[in-house]
Amino acid sequence: MKNKAKLFLSSISLAVLAACGGGSGDENQPAPVNPTPVNPTPVNPTPVNPTPVNPTPVNPTPVNPTPAEPVALTANCSGAIPSNSMVAISANGDVANASFTVTGRDLRVSFSGSRVAYERQFTDGTLSVKSNNGSCLFNETTSSGRSVALASPRLGYAFHPVSKIPVLLLGDIQTDVADAAGTYSMVRYQVDQPRNGGAPALRTSYATFVIQNNGSWSFYKNGGTSSALTATGTLEKDTASNRILFVTGSGSSRVVRGTVFVSGQGDSKILAFAENDPGDAEGSVSGLFIAASQVATSSFGSLNNGAYSTYSTDGVSDTLTLNSTTITPLGKSPISISPDQPIAGLYTARSNNYFMARSGLFAVVSNETGIDSGGYIEIGVIPKN
Repeated sequence: MKNKAKLFLSSISLAVLAACGGGSGDENQPAPVNPTPVNPTPVNPTPVNPTPVNPTPVNPTPVNPTPAEPVALTANCSGAIPSNSMVAISANGDVANASFTVTGRDLRVSFSGSRVAYERQFTDGTLSVKSNNGSCLFNETTSSGRSVALASPRLGYAFHPVSKIPVLLLGDIQTDVADAAGTYSMVRYQVDQPRNGGAPALRTSYATFVIQNNGSWSFYKNGGTSSALTATGTLEKDTASNRILFVTGSGSSRVVRGTVFVSGQGDSKILAFAENDPGDAEGSVSGLFIAASQVATSSFGSLNNGAYSTYSTDGVSDTLTLNSTTITPLGKSPISISPDQPIAGLYTARSNNYFMARSGLFAVVSNETGIDSGGYIEIGVIPKN
């Protein structure tokens, strides 16, 4: 605050004394002479106001000016920036390697198509993104859409720099078939592309996916292991690319339908299937399946809770806060959810949306038989602050 000084001026009164002349009473004495008295110059003439001690103050530079932008990410976020390439899988099943460079709060993510046989080719491109607050939630510098969020060096999401659809980012990839063994809860997004050039059809569902140590797998669409078996096949190691291939049939009917990526170990494993199914004479199928070890959601307790930053195939970005049995989109009313429904490890919201939340990852699909025409997939993570 500015200090205002007050100048107090004191006036000193001077009593001017008049001298009296005396007479003897003798009439013959000359009349006394009383000259007009001379008033001397007062001791205190009209005072001259000196220059105030505190003239109008000059405003110095404020002690706390508007702070400059932080020049670096927070320490927690810096620790989540991958030093090695991550695998990037789009919702359409495209596969790429994603590499990261950081300058201050600016992050560049460069996507390079994998060039591996059996994988759909990701369109090469670069995202230039910026953190507004030093956290690992970044925005594209040329638009207001969310671009990249990183939960750790092994997990994040982005959106495709060309098609603008969600992209799952995975690091810490395991390369042996045995690493994939386990029982998984899964959400699935598929795009059926007709060969006649017609509009693609979208399909979503959930499933239980079981992989044995030898690589044989069993698939239970829209059900658990007590449901009817939908399909079987094997996982095979491709030594040329060090990839795990997803295979059905054998001999002349053998078909490679895509690539399986496994990140992490134990109950924290995340499995992603980049589908690239050649299909049949009518069309092909591509897509992204996301799975995690099938355990009851209650076993993770509050570890699933948090604010997830998300992006979906319908072009909507959002912040969704999960807290026990409610999920709250930013600025909207809470939505009640049912844990371990319709199968263990998943949640159900509004009867036709199924999602999983595990190890900082969020993935939701609309039910293919629900009211959402065609369905969609939404991917998100809890960004590192």
